[in-house]
Formats: sequence, structure tokens, C-alpha cells
Amino acid sequence: MSPRVLAPPILAAVQTYRGPRTFDTPDGRQHEQITKLYHLRATAYAPPGLKILYGGMDPELSRKAQLAPEGVRPVLRRRDSPRAAHGADD
Repeated sequence: MSPRVLAPPILAAVQTYRGPRTFDTPDGRQHEQITKLYHLRATAYAPPGLKILYGGMDPELSRKAQLAPEGVRPVLRRRDSPRAAHGADD
């Protein structure tokens, strides 16, 4: 019997941040979330490097096919502002 060779890992890091807003899905109410993936090597679906995914109903984030840190930060800053906390930006 030959030794089993393990494939090198594809993902180096995965971080998911759950947001305060919720939305309804067929599976029930869900929190919006941003997930950061770092691919060490290419897959059939993603090139190597950082990939940012958004799950939620925010029109500014959900319409973008590719999210970058520069595109996500301003949206999160606006939401964290005191005005947004009181519902003025909704």
C-alpha cells in the first residue's frame, strides 16, 4: 500500500462578520454578513488571493460582483455613524 498524499490547502483564512440588519429568506430570518476568504491557490471558481463576499439586502453591496476592502469600508462607516444608529440613513 502506497502512502496517502494529501492535497495542499486551498484556503488560508476565512473570517465572517455578522451584521446587525436582518432579512427574510425561504429558510427564515438571516443576519447580513461579510465573509473574507483568502485563497492560497486558484480553484475553478476563484483566483488566488483575497475575496470578499456579502450576503444581505444592502443594495450598494449586493449589486457588486467583486467586493474590495475599499468598497466595503465606506458603507460600514456610514452605518456606524451616530446618525445611522438612529435610523436617519435608512
